[in-house]
Amino acid sequence: MKRSLDSVDIAKFIGSIMIFSMHGKMLGDYPRAAFVLEILDHWAVPLFFISSSYFLFRKSVNGNIEKKSLQKYIGRIGSLYLVWLLYNLPSVFYLRLYGRDLSSLNTWLVFIKNSLLSSTFTGSWYLLSCIFSAWLVYILSEKFSTKAVILMTAFLYILCVFTSAYGRILPSGAAEVTRFLAFPLNIFNGCLYFALGKFISENEASLLRTFTKFKALTLTVVFYVLFSLEMFVTKKTGIYWQSAVAFSTVFIAFFLLLFCLQASVHIKCGRTLRKLSIIIYCCQGNVFLINTFLSGSLGWPAMNSFFVCVPAACCVCLAVLYIQKKKEWKWTQYLT
Repeated sequence: MKRSLDSVDIAKFIGSIMIFSMHGKMLGDYPRAAFVLEILDHWAVPLFFISSSYFLFRKSVNGNIEKKSLQKYIGRIGSLYLVWLLYNLPSVFYLRLYGRDLSSLNTWLVFIKNSLLSSTFTGSWYLLSCIFSAWLVYILSEKFSTKAVILMTAFLYILCVFTSAYGRILPSGAAEVTRFLAFPLNIFNGCLYFALGKFISENEASLLRTFTKFKALTLTVVFYVLFSLEMFVTKKTGIYWQSAVAFSTVFIAFFLLLFCLQASVHIKCGRTLRKLSIIIYCCQGNVFLINTFLSGSLGWPAMNSFFVCVPAACCVCLAVLYIQKKKEWKWTQYLT
């Protein structure tokens, strides 16, 4: 089992770097290359979701986890969110409030709405979605089977799909409403992944017998090809809006986790990689803000963001790992 955890840690670490690169627009001067990078990193967040659920619901007894396990998980993710929100306050203000009428009630209502349904700092929607998804799957699992929960959460996911990659297929009136409600980057995005993660945790032995390492990897690649075709078709037909959510990504995450659980990899720094994945993902906001100010004042092209964002992120990673070694700074545990 240890090697499986290591494989997931490695995959999530690679995924966090790819998300950082995409959000940082490292290929901003090359739109086509930037779009390819955006497509290539779309296994990352789905894997984050489904693996988080898998590890949470492995503690299931009689079809559900204990309430205290859910409370502990929500407390951990909530603390992670709040600590990194404090760190990212400068970028939150710049992105969400700077240049707006701060005396207007509507400004603050929109800010609160986006904070609850979407993001405050860059990437924070994922943490909010984890909290909501874990709670929803727990509640539904008290009355329904896991397969029934999958069907119910699939409806939410389909709704997100038709406000993302298929975003322009909706009538203009409906599209305006759903985009105001911050679809698809909102709390509903992770619900189906959490239901599937629970399903894998309950049926792990039979699933791994059915989908061997080779089969799981093959199916991951197949569905990635289908995902690329989805993006091509939606762009060609003019219904593409953004590629945050698509149908094929569900299957990519499902089979990729099955592959990771069987991959014969063993490393000694798995815990450190887990920490680095969280830091890289959560530190994005202020790192990109530094690059924005430097590129604006110095007139650097977007391609030079690599030479600002990467060293800045490395400094944050080293700083967090260093201060977490200080026993007197116990609060730093909430950073990872």
